[in-house]
Amino acid sequence: MALSRTDLVDTWLRAQGLPYLVPRERRAHDLLQRAAPATVLLFGVLVLGVLGGPSLAAAVDRAGDPLGAASGSLVLVVLAVAIVVPVVVAAWVHRRMREWSDPRGRSVALGLAVAYAVCAAVLALLTDEGLALVIAEAVGLLLVAHLAVWSGLASVVAWAARWAWQSVGALQNMASRALPVILVLVVFAFFSTEAWQIADSMGSRRQWALTALIALIAILAMLPVARGELSTAHRDLTPDQVHALLVGTPLEDAPTGTVSGQELAGGGRLNVLAVLIVAHLIQAAMFTLVIATLLVAIGRIAITDAVVRTWLSHPREPYQLLGQALPVDQQTVRTALLLGVIGALSFVLSSLSDATSRSLFFDPLVERVKVAVAAHRALAG
Repeated sequence: MALSRTDLVDTWLRAQGLPYLVPRERRAHDLLQRAAPATVLLFGVLVLGVLGGPSLAAAVDRAGDPLGAASGSLVLVVLAVAIVVPVVVAAWVHRRMREWSDPRGRSVALGLAVAYAVCAAVLALLTDEGLALVIAEAVGLLLVAHLAVWSGLASVVAWAARWAWQSVGALQNMASRALPVILVLVVFAFFSTEAWQIADSMGSRRQWALTALIALIAILAMLPVARGELSTAHRDLTPDQVHALLVGTPLEDAPTGTVSGQELAGGGRLNVLAVLIVAHLIQAAMFTLVIATLLVAIGRIAITDAVVRTWLSHPREPYQLLGQALPVDQQTVRTALLLGVIGALSFVLSSLSDATSRSLFFDPLVERVKVAVAAHRALAG
């Protein structure tokens, strides 16, 4: 895609997770090319569908006989490759689409969409599924992917994914600051019979429902704080600060000094609040994984099969993936995730109220609000 200055501004706004600052009439511009990475991810969905099929599971099961205990590791490696490769290829396609001219980029994007539909049809023929139904499903998923790109949802999700990757380094701060206090309370609950019995009786659906409820509580706690930060940015951000925030961006030469600072409204305001909240939820999800991983390791070492049988009146049940038993059991993982989610809620609340935690985890996200307000002023100018 040959990028004009307007294209550069639009691309930069989407890369910042701010698609609703792009003028409405330009949101469908180069939609086919911009949706190409999402099409690549749909190939990944096809691969995961094949991995979950009975034929591949049987093949892995046969390969697992001579491998013995290593078969579980083989399954994890295959699954990791199936997830990572489409993501890497989608990122490469995203970069190339920004460099290729319109005819070439449009042709490649269209070719990817056609190839996806053809691959879905071939798999339908190989697995004796209804061809018409599979093609209709493939076309429907392509339409959903393009709708997500047009609506801006894909930009927010892509920005959130990049933020998650860049936030990996913050795990050290999490481990040294927030984790010890919360982990003491969580570990104490982890060694109680009731926590294991509740997690075991919930099942996957109810546990996901509880996780969604706790996430909703966290969002309700973050929302007034995020609104306050947005109002503060509108009120206090000076023209010099706006210029400093936009240095090195396509908007650095915009006449921000003459703008009155009219506040964001409608979709733009919702976009900024969503960016701030989603970013903090990602941090909370990372915190949940850290706690859950530690609890699983502690549980496998300290809690024996006999204790689990006494608490739950039945033995541990190993996780099954592609016909192979993984070296973890459902009961330990469910209990660890239950307590990890509760610990993550404590993390969110403390990062909003405690000065030290806020400076480490929440205040850096406020810079996204300032950048959004700066971009809004530049565009209004």
